[in-house]
Amino acid sequence: MTLGVVKEYRRLKIGSYLLNQMLTIISKMKNVLYVCLHVQTTNAAAAEFYKRHGFYIDRTIDGYYASNRIEHPDAYFLKRSVTNFNS
Repeated sequence: MTLGVVKEYRRLKIGSYLLNQMLTIISKMKNVLYVCLHVQTTNAAAAEFYKRHGFYIDRTIDGYYASNRIEHPDAYFLKRSVTNFNS
């Protein structure tokens, strides 16, 4: 699944709303403890967005994006607990 907001609509809290809706739904699932995602290491804005929403960088994965079309193939693997979620 991909979460993104068109550039012209960023900074309007649309991404935060979508992420919080997803986390609210997931937090009600008894068998899900964490939400994990990846962000390209060169995408500082996305990494900061997720950090502001309680995610932390668990590790960096070298060469995560295998496509020849990706100039910077490394990714941050971010993680967040959904236990006791507060949006």
